[in-house]
Amino acid sequence: MGFTTTYQQKAWFFESGLALTSRSANFHYSYSKPPHSEYVIDTLDSYYTLSGPDTTWFYVTDTTTQWVPGIEKNMAADNQIRMMEIPLLAGYQFPFKRGQFDVAGGIHPGIIISKRGYYIEDAEFHQAISLRELKKESGYLMASLQFRGNYELTSRISLQAYVQYKYAVIKPWHTALPVKVNWNQWNFGAGLRFSL
Repeated sequence: MGFTTTYQQKAWFFESGLALTSRSANFHYSYSKPPHSEYVIDTLDSYYTLSGPDTTWFYVTDTTTQWVPGIEKNMAADNQIRMMEIPLLAGYQFPFKRGQFDVAGGIHPGIIISKRGYYIEDAEFHQAISLRELKKESGYLMASLQFRGNYELTSRISLQAYVQYKYAVIKPWHTALPVKVNWNQWNFGAGLRFSL
């Protein structure tokens, strides 16, 4: 979702605008820990003795065995990350009888505006944490190559279809992304184009 503006100089054109996109991934998490027993030490009493300026403490303890039940966790969620991008594209147009075919490439700087879902922060404690608590880099940079065809319906309106491949040059959380998200992707689309 978004809008695009185009500046054209003969067969060359330049595009920019604003785009809202999203990435999603399934989050499946299961963890099991068998029941076990552990020793618990209780302090029953304590006393001390004085020897000159020194104090020595003594403790009376009791050790018991405590039964700890097992843990079984199963969780499923749809992790979703929403981003805002500013496409900066340049391309070349090849006209034909009632339209044109063009090739364009460029970059898409963007930021993450919202995130929903869970990730595992510490494998030892196996705790699922909300993505909203993830405090790391939110900026990223994509590069793209696209092929687009336009078929003129009227002098100002044309039918448009395109295929685009986007590649992540700089990923969000590029140091350690705890969520498996496919940043490189193919995009397909169609719509109407209005010329002013």
